[in-house]
Amino acid sequence: MVSWVPQIIYPPLVALAFLPALPRKWVILLAPVTYLADLDYLVPGEHRVWTHTLLIPFLLLGIVWLL
Repeated sequence: MVSWVPQIIYPPLVALAFLPALPRKWVILLAPVTYLADLDYLVPGEHRVWTHTLLIPFLLLGIVWLL
């Protein structure tokens, strides 16, 4: 089983390292968004298939683009 710690720690650290202009408050508040890709656990047999790698990231990208 993969640890949940790297999934919530590494993306904010990478964001702050490569995009230092981002407000730290926003990076910390949005850290739980990293778990949205794991919503595919709710669909039996679909974890890390098309939902994990394509559908959820594209939906999030679309939402961010609209905002």
